[in-house]
Amino acid sequence: MKSKDVEKIIRDALDKEKLVFGYNETRKALIAGNVKAVYVSKTCSDDAKKTLKQLCDLAKVDFIELDMNSKNLGILCRRQHTVATVGVLK
Repeated sequence: MKSKDVEKIIRDALDKEKLVFGYNETRKALIAGNVKAVYVSKTCSDDAKKTLKQLCDLAKVDFIELDMNSKNLGILCRRQHTVATVGVLK
């Protein structure tokens, strides 16, 4: 998936308030069945990536590892802090 496509998807979801930020919130939303895609930064911890990937596989949800670090993902999400994971809500 191209970087511009990912940026558009995330910004559209952000404008519609259809995002959850961070590992814990993304994991909770995945378990509840409320997520249609998960994006993780390249600097997200390996343990978090592994857990989210397993949950995505079980829930048949897209798992996308981005070619951007947590700082840039935070900027894209208009946050004033780093963001390692983002879940796009249904």
